[in-house]
Amino acid sequence: MLSRAILIIPAAISAFAAANAATISPKLPAISDNCYQISNADELYGFAAIVNGTDGFVQDRGACGILSKDIIVNTDVLDDSHNLNKTDGVEFEQWNPIDSFSGTFDGNGHTISGLYYEDKDEYKYVGIFSTVIATPDKPVIIKNLGILDSYIEESSSYSGVLIGSIADFDRDYKDSYAQISNTFVLSTTNYTPAMIGKLDNRVHLTIENCYNGYGKKIVYTASGYVETRNSFALNKNESTGDYQVSLVTINQFRSGAVAAALREGTNGSIWGQNVGTDEYPNFSGSLQNTVAAKYSVTFHTFEGDTAKYFDSYISGFTTKLPWTVEKENTKFYGWYRDKEFSGDPEKVIDTSTFGDLEYWARIRNTYSVTLHTNGGSINWNRFEYEYFDDSVGIYVEGDGMTLPGVTSRDGRLFLHWYDNEELTGEPVYSISTTDKGNKDFYAKWLQTEKPNLDESDSCYEISSAAELYGFVGMVNGTYGYGEKQADICGKLTKDVVINKNLLKRDGTLDDSNKSSLIPWKSMNRFKGTFDGQGHKISGLYNSVFIDYIDTTGGAKKTAIRNLTIDDSYVTGSSLVTDIDLGASLSIDNCHFKGYVSAFSATFGAGGFVMLSQGLVNIQNSSVEGIIASGYSAPLSIGGFIGESFEHLILTNSFVKATFIRNTKPSPEDDAAAGREVFVTLGSFVGHLTGHAIIVNNYSVTNMTGATTGSVGGLIGRHYATAFSSSTSRIVKHYDALESYIANNYNMSSYNDEFSLDECNAKWTCENNFYLEGEITKTDCATPMAADKFTDNTVASALHDYTQKDSEGNAIDGGFNGNIWIQGDDYPVFAKNTAGSKHVVMLEPNGGTLANFYINYTTGETITLPEPTLEHYTFKGWYTTEDFRGERVYEITETDSEDMVLYAKWIIKQYKITFVINGEGTVYCGKMSGQDEIRPNYPYAFFDYNTDVYIVAISNQGHHVESISGHKNCHSNSCNFHLQEDLTITVNFAEDVYSSSEVVSSSSEVVSSSSSETELSSSSDEKSSSSSAEKSSSSSAKSSSSSVSSSSSKDDKDAITVPSQIPQFSLTAVGRNIQVAGARLGSAYTVFDMQGRILTQGAVHTANFNIVMNRYGPYIVRIGNQVQKIILK
Repeated sequence: MLSRAILIIPAAISAFAAANAATISPKLPAISDNCYQISNADELYGFAAIVNGTDGFVQDRGACGILSKDIIVNTDVLDDSHNLNKTDGVEFEQWNPIDSFSGTFDGNGHTISGLYYEDKDEYKYVGIFSTVIATPDKPVIIKNLGILDSYIEESSSYSGVLIGSIADFDRDYKDSYAQISNTFVLSTTNYTPAMIGKLDNRVHLTIENCYNGYGKKIVYTASGYVETRNSFALNKNESTGDYQVSLVTINQFRSGAVAAALREGTNGSIWGQNVGTDEYPNFSGSLQNTVAAKYSVTFHTFEGDTAKYFDSYISGFTTKLPWTVEKENTKFYGWYRDKEFSGDPEKVIDTSTFGDLEYWARIRNTYSVTLHTNGGSINWNRFEYEYFDDSVGIYVEGDGMTLPGVTSRDGRLFLHWYDNEELTGEPVYSISTTDKGNKDFYAKWLQTEKPNLDESDSCYEISSAAELYGFVGMVNGTYGYGEKQADICGKLTKDVVINKNLLKRDGTLDDSNKSSLIPWKSMNRFKGTFDGQGHKISGLYNSVFIDYIDTTGGAKKTAIRNLTIDDSYVTGSSLVTDIDLGASLSIDNCHFKGYVSAFSATFGAGGFVMLSQGLVNIQNSSVEGIIASGYSAPLSIGGFIGESFEHLILTNSFVKATFIRNTKPSPEDDAAAGREVFVTLGSFVGHLTGHAIIVNNYSVTNMTGATTGSVGGLIGRHYATAFSSSTSRIVKHYDALESYIANNYNMSSYNDEFSLDECNAKWTCENNFYLEGEITKTDCATPMAADKFTDNTVASALHDYTQKDSEGNAIDGGFNGNIWIQGDDYPVFAKNTAGSKHVVMLEPNGGTLANFYINYTTGETITLPEPTLEHYTFKGWYTTEDFRGERVYEITETDSEDMVLYAKWIIKQYKITFVINGEGTVYCGKMSGQDEIRPNYPYAFFDYNTDVYIVAISNQGHHVESISGHKNCHSNSCNFHLQEDLTITVNFAEDVYSSSEVVSSSSEVVSSSSSETELSSSSDEKSSSSSAEKSSSSSAKSSSSSVSSSSSKDDKDAITVPSQIPQFSLTAVGRNIQVAGARLGSAYTVFDMQGRILTQGAVHTANFNIVMNRYGPYIVRIGNQVQKIILK
């Protein structure tokens, strides 16, 4: 049995012998009932020989075999990790795979252990049975068999421990059959260890009550049909594998769960396991020490239910409960373990559950909801609602339902649902949890009107709430007004009231009339102009004025001016939620008086703008009222803008507000329960990066509510961040950049819990003041006692301010404090003294400017300044970061908008002039490659800071005498980063030899690393006789009688090796070329066989090493001498 043969190893075989296999001689097994009785290894090999027709046996492919005992062929074939045992000295008896088997093999509850086979390409698919031939009339059968401690190494990736391949009998287009039952493998292969490698087309294979304990496949691949019943394979997680095999974990094997399941299969009584001793099921026939078993399960649904549900389960497995109970006009809410439906519903019987079970189905009645739209239509959210058609939905008793409000009708705005056709009484927003029965509801609409177009300025005139909503419909493409017209102009000709008396005296929402409120519908992606012309809009409820500004369809400028929004309750901000990367918003002479609810804001909240990645210019404007947030959101709060990442201009504006923060999380705010959330608060800006101009503004605010975070008075925080554009999804990194913050004050009070976020070093901060005692420290402002704000001290300091340059001179057109006067309680602005200005933000892209902005008034003509950047040439200002469009030279008298301009640069080039004296060649370029310097054009040009490499190569009989012009010039080369114009002088000189320097020629040059020596001269070279030598007082030359090039015909495109005999030697060691005897001061170059320069340098020592990237042939030139070498 498995527990005796495998898991409890006798001491006698616990140590290896010199060989782990006995000599096996195939033996004819005895026959009983026309079946070979196999009792030992010799008889097993004999049965294989019978089927294969080898070892003198007559072939019988349809033979029947039955085991009468467990058989061990080799011991310890696998190690503890189930891999092949590769211990030194271990040898295994080779198995002879059974081929083309079409009979019956009955393991009879026994196992075969220790089979080993190494494929020598004799079989394409190999297993214990290399090939099984399925037949149409009688199925091939393998049953009641265990394969242990065996290893099959094969050349095919279709691995099968038991069977390599199951093939069709005669491919006559008839189905053939094979059956494998009550069989397991605890063995492996050199590929994925499957039980069966491959199944051919038209083969019907039935696998029942089997398992693979070392891999997750029963069948590796199949073209035929596989029917798997109650069979298992090992996996990390419980799931369903290929061909419906049940994938189970090792714990499900060890716990007895798999054994219990196998025992429930056909003829499953053969299976057993002693849990705690046996790791896997075996053929003991007895399951012990486990709760794993088959248990009953009962499902209680409703009277008259005729559906069939399963009535038992095997413990230790995850068993899915029926997914639904079907009953007309009801909804199924899950299975519960008791009739009171206590706890949570269950979807599965988990692996830890055992014993008999009962489940009760929770079923609730459903009713119809008929919505009478009076000509409108409903866009049901299929993830939120169940519905029959466009007008009839479903609600569930006890659940209730929020009525859908996303409806549309030409020329009308949906307001509310009512429960009667007369539309009287209170509006209905939802069906309660106590409601029953079918329901009918009726829609009430607000009639909108398309405003008239003033053709003199192409701006739509708005004089009523109906026309204001009509304008919104034109922008958004709703209410039947056609396509979106996001870039149109609208202007108020009268005050517009949407909801009367929306806020109470304390500035909070009046809940008493909430049911009759008309909700505001935000303008989406508005890119036009909205001019209040001094009028106001009262009673905006719930939504921001403009939802989002982006660059869809091209960058456009959005402008809001001369507008007051009064008595309003808005979410996140009053004017704009989000300004996308590259978009622009101008807010001029705009005033908000109301309540900003930031309870659901994600990132920031602000009086005017929640978040901006574009350009925002706020001037001559104010925010008054309350800005309130929940305990866990938002992250940054500002009086004007929550978060500004890119460009901000804020001038001549003020905030008078109360910032409210919940002292503890609400019951609904589960995410915030029990924790404090970091928040930043700035009276002007919550979070500021990028460029900013903040001049002539003031804040009179206070903070209530406990929290933890930082406050910087006017600005909350300025740390670097990364943010993704809403449309382009580009993640851009933002940091605080050069900014000008001057002539502002903050007379605000805050909780002691807030700490200061100090000013950024890149900011220029001048003449700013704050209330002494409220902020402990700041580098950006001066503390002032409360009485200094009332006795004209601060007002005078603000009024007398003038922006000056670094030399103390007033800047022409710069900022000043002329608008300031002393008010009753603090400094204020003089009326009608602040004009509207536009700003050009200049992005020098690394360059230097006196100012990063220009203030201008329409009608002025201003020439744009030119920035400077060392080693670069300025190529103009452009309106886009990628320099598309026309270059901008000046602000013209017709310009009337804020803009951002970007500086374009090109890197400067510098010249190298070469002075070359003597005979030789100079190469110049980057490290990746050099060009020859021609005598008729001795120049080279490179971008600033280019890494330049220069090498001088002398002609034959000459050498480099000197190279100069840069401190990094040595021997015969230079290497430097070019940062100025240079002159490089190279002097070549003729070689001069003494009589002692005579060099004898050699018949061949040998590379010592290989027997395949490459010659730099031909094989018929002959040494010249000593009598042929001629000497003089100045030189002596060595000659060779017949030196020829060693280049082969295959290297016809390679460089030609000169015939001169080299004075140096080369040795190949791995990928290293070892040079010996090189002449000091010479230049060396290594070429490939196509003549390309791979590396070069100067000889500083006679013996040195050159490392190459790869093996192969190379040409080495030192001075004017050349050798070829092969690295192997």
